[in-house]
Amino acid sequence: MYPEDSNPPFVLLRNPARDKSEASLRATETRLVSAEECANATVAARERARGTARVARQRLKTAETAYVQGCNTLERLTQEYSETRFEVEMVLARAEAELVDANESCNIAFRIMKTAEDKADASLLVLRQAEMDHESAVQRLARLLSKTEGSSRMGHGSAEHVCCNALGKAPLTPSKPPSALRAEHAAIPAMQNTLLASPSQRSAELASHGIFVDVHASESLVNSLLEVARSKVSVASSSAIGATAARNMSVRLVGFGKSVGCLGHGSDTCFDTPTEARTLLHAVRGGAPMCLAVSDHHGLLVSDSGEVLAWGEDVCGRLGLGGETVVPPLSVTVPRAVVGLQGITVTKVACSMHHTLALSIDGDLYAWGKAAKGLLGVTAETLAALPINSCTDSSPYAPRPIKLEGFNGPLTKYQVRDMACGPTFNVACCAGGLSYSWGSAWAGCLGIGEAARGHTTIVPTPTCIEALRGQKLAQVACGTSHVLALTDTCNVWAWGSAEFGKLGLGDVSRLPTDSDGLIHAPLPMHLEDLHCRRIIQVAAGHTHSLAVTRDGLVFSWGSSQYGKLGHGPVPDVTNEDGALMSAHTSRWWPFCASPMEVNGLRGRPISQVACGEHHSLAATVDGEVMAWGLGRDGRLGIVNDAQPAGTADQSRTSDGLNMQTDIPAAIEQLPWGHVQIATCSSYSLLLYSDVDGVDRAVGAGSQRMVPEVVGHLESMLGSGELADVVLVGEEGLEVQAHAVVLLSVPFLSTVIRELRHKRVDDSEIITVRLPLCEQDAIRSALRFVYSGVFEAPESVQPTLELLQCAATLQLVPLARACARTLETMLSPECVAEVWEASHVHELDRLKTKCLRFVLDNYDRCRPETQPSIREAMRKQPAFFDLIMSALAPGPAAKSNATKFK
Repeated sequence: MYPEDSNPPFVLLRNPARDKSEASLRATETRLVSAEECANATVAARERARGTARVARQRLKTAETAYVQGCNTLERLTQEYSETRFEVEMVLARAEAELVDANESCNIAFRIMKTAEDKADASLLVLRQAEMDHESAVQRLARLLSKTEGSSRMGHGSAEHVCCNALGKAPLTPSKPPSALRAEHAAIPAMQNTLLASPSQRSAELASHGIFVDVHASESLVNSLLEVARSKVSVASSSAIGATAARNMSVRLVGFGKSVGCLGHGSDTCFDTPTEARTLLHAVRGGAPMCLAVSDHHGLLVSDSGEVLAWGEDVCGRLGLGGETVVPPLSVTVPRAVVGLQGITVTKVACSMHHTLALSIDGDLYAWGKAAKGLLGVTAETLAALPINSCTDSSPYAPRPIKLEGFNGPLTKYQVRDMACGPTFNVACCAGGLSYSWGSAWAGCLGIGEAARGHTTIVPTPTCIEALRGQKLAQVACGTSHVLALTDTCNVWAWGSAEFGKLGLGDVSRLPTDSDGLIHAPLPMHLEDLHCRRIIQVAAGHTHSLAVTRDGLVFSWGSSQYGKLGHGPVPDVTNEDGALMSAHTSRWWPFCASPMEVNGLRGRPISQVACGEHHSLAATVDGEVMAWGLGRDGRLGIVNDAQPAGTADQSRTSDGLNMQTDIPAAIEQLPWGHVQIATCSSYSLLLYSDVDGVDRAVGAGSQRMVPEVVGHLESMLGSGELADVVLVGEEGLEVQAHAVVLLSVPFLSTVIRELRHKRVDDSEIITVRLPLCEQDAIRSALRFVYSGVFEAPESVQPTLELLQCAATLQLVPLARACARTLETMLSPECVAEVWEASHVHELDRLKTKCLRFVLDNYDRCRPETQPSIREAMRKQPAFFDLIMSALAPGPAAKSNATKFK
């Protein structure tokens, strides 16, 4: 309340519009302040961004500068690396060259040392002989002088008496007729000439015989050496020849077929059965033969010392003898050393019709022969410097080996592992997973693609097969126009001509054809059908191919003409079959386009195969060789009556008798041991190594040449004279022998040495018990040990007993000789017992022979008619499994499988 007399205060009335405007104004001011703050923040952020951009530009400039410097540094380092790498490569090349020179020097020094050792051995032999002859010469001189005194009765008795007294002997009275005394008296002047010669003359004469004595040697020793040298001038040379013969003792070379001088028998010869090629074997003086290669007109051998020998027709320098080509061509029947390979150790050779390749132990490749169509793989400069064959086709040729560049040089740095020759091309594989080919590219046989597959395309130098880069090849095989390659992982690749299905690819309808309409594979293709088969070797022929697995199975594919695939008789093509074939494949019949197992070889441990033009060969681990295909001119090594029944097809044609076998047949009269096969279209050579000496002593018609000391040892064995060892057999029967001889027996050597240390008295006789050996078998085994000659028993049971004794004594040569004897004694009554013995003693070849005998004579070896076979099949599951798996399916096999299991 206000007083009544006071004036009331001024009252402001509120205006809503104005209040709203003021509120809006304040909000606007607030937004303005916020906008100013945002603007200020944006300006600050812009300034900060400008600062950041300036820093980034500075960093970019710094990075650009650093990049340029880095590029310059990289360029400088790259240049320095290239220079350093070049210097390192040069140093490595020089080191490799020095290493090769050092290796060659070491080999030369080793050969010189070996020669010196041989000479020393020969000198020691002469010295020992001289020491023995010296005493006999002194005694002989005294005896002659004494006899001369008694016969002449002249006035020289006092002087001769003095000579006899000086020798410590009394004058002797004549004990021979006057004629004998006169003959002995005539020898005195020669001995006097020896004694009267001056020391320098005697030393010079000894040196002419290769005997060198010290200047201070006694006069008696010099005189004795001179007498021995005059009477036995060939001692040193005989010892050298004997050493070579000893090295070649375990090697045999046999051949069969038809050839002009290539089998070591001079002119045009034909051998239906294996024949020893002694002329070729005896020509190897540097050691035992190690490998060989043959073509239709020449052959090559490599000794274990690395020397290469060649023989045949010397056309276009393919023998490598360094001579000129003449008309008619020079025929070399005795192998000669290839010129230009001295000091180079060769490990393998390969050859075709016109040229030859050799692989050294260092991985280098050498070539010689015809140089047309890039066969030798040399450069244009080297090719221009070669001589021209003016006698035939005016083509260049290399009469001596030329080293191929690009394999072990700066291009690859890898050594060549294997190589093969085709008629007009070559293939080689290196250790680094690289493969090369060169020559004519016809039918895609070089494997380098479509761009080089025509008739006129020539690849003159080794070119890498890009499709196989990274595939480490272990072996290559060249046919006439196709190639097979085997990798370390047992995979097989094929390329080249696919005619007759010889590539083993199955369907070839998608493969290209060349201008002649030939189907081919220009690039390597993997054989899927042989995948996981564990292939260990492949072989390529004219129109067919072979492969062998680690399990000893053999696969073949390609043309089946003449039965060279070994699949048995091929039926004639029917209209229905012809309708299923294409226009290309119908002209190939009979053929097999995919690998198929050769059933005729099942049960044999095959380790090697080889292809000829129209035949095939396969060898087991023990040296047994099987052959099938065209047998004309003895190229199978099998005579007509040796053909299996029902497999020979003989027909008289214009070119002679054609004989063929379409299933594998064994070549008889071959030795035991590791065998290497070399075959071509018309003949084959088989090189056997590790052959037992027994095989050389038991040949038909061989005469037993027993030295006198061996005959004396045999007589001591029979009489028991000076025996110090007693061998006790199965029934307690004793056989006396001599420890000095028995130390050569592996089993007895250890036993005798142990018992010798345990005995108390040196005169005590050593007793060795052999509870599994019969007395007669022990005597036969000892006769073999004493004389080295094997006398085969006349029946099966003594041979089995001797085999048991040989196995107990660990006499491998004797065991093999018994096994070979048992092969000729097989019959239905004893085959099971022989198989059981071969199974116990691990004689695979004899086991195979027994199995094949049962299969080939099954009508006579039925278990229901032969109790021994029935008992063996019950006791030996392995024997049962082999028989049942190898028998052809049929009622008899099915019934037997349930009856005798």
